Amino acid sequence: MHNQAESSNGLLVGIIDSLRSPPIKQTKGVTKKACTAIILRDVGGPDGIEVLFILRAESPRDRWSGNVAVPGGKQEPQDNGNDQVTAEREALEEIGIDLADASVFTCLGQLDDRRVARRGRALAGYYLSPFVYLQTATETPPMKLQASEIRATRWAKLSSIHWKRVNRGTKKTDIGVVFPWLARVPHFILAFLGLAKWQFPSIRLLPTCADCLANDLNPQTTTELDFELWGLTLRCINDMLLQSLPSTPTRSLKNHPLFCGMSRKTVLYKCLTWPPVTVSNPIVQVLLRALCGYKELSQLWGASPLEEVLTVHHDADNKNLHPVRFALSPANVGSLMFVCVAVGGAALWALRKCYS
Repeated sequence: MHNQAESSNGLLVGIIDSLRSPPIKQTKGVTKKACTAIILRDVGGPDGIEVLFILRAESPRDRWSGNVAVPGGKQEPQDNGNDQVTAEREALEEIGIDLADASVFTCLGQLDDRRVARRGRALAGYYLSPFVYLQTATETPPMKLQASEIRATRWAKLSSIHWKRVNRGTKKTDIGVVFPWLARVPHFILAFLGLAKWQFPSIRLLPTCADCLANDLNPQTTTELDFELWGLTLRCINDMLLQSLPSTPTRSLKNHPLFCGMSRKTVLYKCLTWPPVTVSNPIVQVLLRALCGYKELSQLWGASPLEEVLTVHHDADNKNLHPVRFALSPANVGSLMFVCVAVGGAALWALRKCYS
């Protein structure tokens, strides 16, 4: 029990320490901005760190209708370009919590800006600035949900958002949404080829004891609702956990949601959002895995990786620090080797045919 509590405190300390560094802000080509608030609280005991999520109401006007998210929204003129003010205003409007109240909450810092995407397709000029808040008061203030936008809330254990609990196949979208030019192809052809749906990683958020305590102020906080975390919100949570990875081995490291092993005194981790997409067509899936394997090897060799494969940078001059690297996937690297052998064999066969 003591070790579990220590791992929970170590995770929170890692998050606090990582947010002391200034975030990477996007300044060029920004035409629209959204800001969100990742709200944490420590309820004590094992796995004491919890994070607050919202379930958006079904609405034809909301492009993220019905999705699991964190409080937040787009920047308005009255915010005067202040990202933190936007996040706090949206949280107050959506769930009735005043994050600006220093006696209850403290802002730990901001994560790096992320480009906004909808169902796998990036929206030009649209960026997100996520802020992390910690509840410092003993009691959580009562929430008042904006019924037109928020259906329910849920506190989830941060330790349960683990790479081993990532689902594939639960969240799907038409390939025509990602590649509009494929929307012209008849759906039955894409379905026959196993390309009609793209599958994204997701994690089902388990209810906590607080979700069983629905009351008059927050009647929509119920356990029977399905909270499936995916998309941009999952990427932001992954970013926060990734930055919190300790560079020196501690007893709490093995309980970190992204930790998957040690190799030659190197801390290995796995992202919650990698690989970013899967399909049911086995041939295309092998090609996608081969691409992922190439990117993993490129990250290992120091080349530019995909956005999801982020390297945690630490002081290389300090010999007490251990490198933190993305763990290679045997399936992805194996697919890359298979594709290389297949292409090489086909090329040799073609050469023999040409000169025979």
